[in-house]
Amino acid sequence: LLKHVSLRDFQLENAESIKNLVNLSSLEFYSCSMPDGLSFLCAAEEENNNLPQLEKLCVVDCFELSTSSFASSLSGAPELRVLEVSYDDHFDSDCLQHVEKMVHLRKLLLRYCDIPGDFRFLKSLVHTIEEVSFDLCRIGDRDAMARALFNNSSYNQLRVLNLRRCEIVDDNLEGIGALKNTLEVLNLGRNRGLTTETLTHCQELVKLKVLSLESCEGVTDLSPLKHCLNLEELNVSDCIGLTDDSFKVFSAQDPDSSFPKLRILDLRGCETLTENVFEHLSKNNHLVYRLEELNIQGLTRALVSSPIARNNIYQLKGLRRLIGFFGDSVSESDLSELLDHLKNLEVLRRY
Repeated sequence: LLKHVSLRDFQLENAESIKNLVNLSSLEFYSCSMPDGLSFLCAAEEENNNLPQLEKLCVVDCFELSTSSFASSLSGAPELRVLEVSYDDHFDSDCLQHVEKMVHLRKLLLRYCDIPGDFRFLKSLVHTIEEVSFDLCRIGDRDAMARALFNNSSYNQLRVLNLRRCEIVDDNLEGIGALKNTLEVLNLGRNRGLTTETLTHCQELVKLKVLSLESCEGVTDLSPLKHCLNLEELNVSDCIGLTDDSFKVFSAQDPDSSFPKLRILDLRGCETLTENVFEHLSKNNHLVYRLEELNIQGLTRALVSSPIARNNIYQLKGLRRLIGFFGDSVSESDLSELLDHLKNLEVLRRY
């Protein structure tokens, strides 16, 4: 009756025995040696599947697994709802043709994969796919990827899109507004070629709740995000192009376009910011009570110790987690002062 198997740092020498676990719905391999690949998925007769109830398959950082054996094995898992692969090799056309046939697939999570071709495999998934991740993948044709993702208005389930470190540029995201009715989570982190133009493309994403722009060094102005009224989490860590003026939109007088739902703000490593940035935050009537987590790790100690900066941070009465505010040591008087002003604070840490 076993339904879930998760193996880590395992030498899989007799993989064939797994095919006897016919009730398996979830199978996970992490850092395993797999000389036999996933051959246990393939039945002798093509019309049968060894594991007919398998809905989730994770193959993460495994070795001795050839691309060809992996591709042929995927043909034995057409009923998958979740496929997660972290595989520093070619996720080639043979693999993709089997993904194309997984008409029930809800989550496709690829990491470190080489993805060639025209991305036509996504066309068969438009009615079911909820989450797509190409994290750290080497994309053969980024324009083709963009066309497959954004030029199809049939996507009615896609809520999460992760394009972190895919070396995309602004033009690749020109059509992302097509996902305005569904997209809630977008990760564009470490695409260093992106600029503020990307945020202009994203301003139609009115349902967006989580946005990561980590290390997008060309982003210099956050004002296009004022249209994303449902934004709850914003990560602009290491966006070294941001200045105090980039945050003027936070102190805008229009109460309907001032990040009314923002709960988490990550400013780590934004080294060009001065104490004035906190003034913009403290003037936002929504942030004063709604912001729960603020990360200012890596900002200079002189900045954080500034009385002006402190007083403005103390206006954020809803803060529960404050990260990077103090350096190596905290005096008792400083800590007491902080807790006197931020009475909802639950977590205070350096990192």
